[in-house]
Amino acid sequence: LREDVESIPGEVPFIAVTETWLKPYVENLQILNGWEKYRVYRCDRRYRTGGGVMLLTSFDLPIDEHVALDNDSCQLLMCSSSPSKWVFGVLYRAPSAPVSDFRECLEAARNFIEQRPDHVVCLMGDFNVPEIAWNPPDANPRTANSDALLSFTEDTLLSQYIDVPSRGSSYLDLVFSN
Repeated sequence: LREDVESIPGEVPFIAVTETWLKPYVENLQILNGWEKYRVYRCDRRYRTGGGVMLLTSFDLPIDEHVALDNDSCQLLMCSSSPSKWVFGVLYRAPSAPVSDFRECLEAARNFIEQRPDHVVCLMGDFNVPEIAWNPPDANPRTANSDALLSFTEDTLLSQYIDVPSRGSSYLDLVFSN
């Protein structure tokens, strides 16, 4: 990860990472030694292998609130910067996640976003909803997971910006913004 970020010119305000595979006993310094420019927010998957999300935010970007949700099959991390008028978050949904767990994370994200109607929103992650093609989204087969995600994007007025499949012909890794 360090080599990837060091190759980016200039300083990026935040970096989102999915499938960190970290556990609470792993200290940030063990994985991010030398990252003095970033503050670390994590939501580790506590009881199973895999999953987990992390946000690295520049110290130049003041964070006034963050929330984390781990329901074992989905992890969500949301941050806000009121001075900068930004909301950003990262979500991981395990492919086998029950739709109820996915809806719980989407509802938490929706509540966080709705409390900040004047902020720019950027939500990204590994959503693992392969049945959505996004070009056009109304031509998709309907499943409980696709209905949950499409309803979320409609309710929050977010658009999806990834226009090429991330694995095979599936759009799994997505970026939403308003």
